[in-house]
Amino acid sequence: MAAASRCSPRPNATSTAFAADSVEYRLAPEHPYPAAFYDAMDTLLFIDANDVPGLDDGVSPYFGSEERTESELWLDGVAPIVNLRRSDFWWKAFLPAGATRDHPAAHVTDENTELAATFPPALVVVGGFDPLQDWQRRYADVLRRKGKQVRVVEFPEGIHAFYLFPQLAASAEVIEDMRAFVESNRASSSTPESYTR
Repeated sequence: MAAASRCSPRPNATSTAFAADSVEYRLAPEHPYPAAFYDAMDTLLFIDANDVPGLDDGVSPYFGSEERTESELWLDGVAPIVNLRRSDFWWKAFLPAGATRDHPAAHVTDENTELAATFPPALVVVGGFDPLQDWQRRYADVLRRKGKQVRVVEFPEGIHAFYLFPQLAASAEVIEDMRAFVESNRASSSTPESYTR
């Protein structure tokens, strides 16, 4: 199970009425897929079962495939944090031995994506300098086609996970968008009580 540890308040977290927790989860390559997914789900179930109010730093969806998107190619070597070489290494460390980036844990942006009936509303944040932006938009499109509620917010100057950097101007804005989204959907969404590993 993932361990949640209280961290010192971040500047963006102190501007909201939500708690900020840092979740320690098992990392690849020592703990490949699906360890991190299980740890994340355990954490979400704990938060839901204990009525813990909170808005974490968010999650930057990290999707991919053997296909290279236009944004991955265009921003390779330009954008900070994510580049093709690093991304390929991360996928190799994360996925089961011998799996390609078309594995269902990586490639969740087509019609084979399975979603539970109780899949909650989703907020997808897209940065204009995030090489993964095409994957994030495809993910939002899949959610819509499958009848799920999704809101996409775009930040043209945003890099991958830009909201983790309070020094960036858009960081506070997206944290506020996240807070408003969580508040508006908290009563109407439900987290599953259990899941199958």
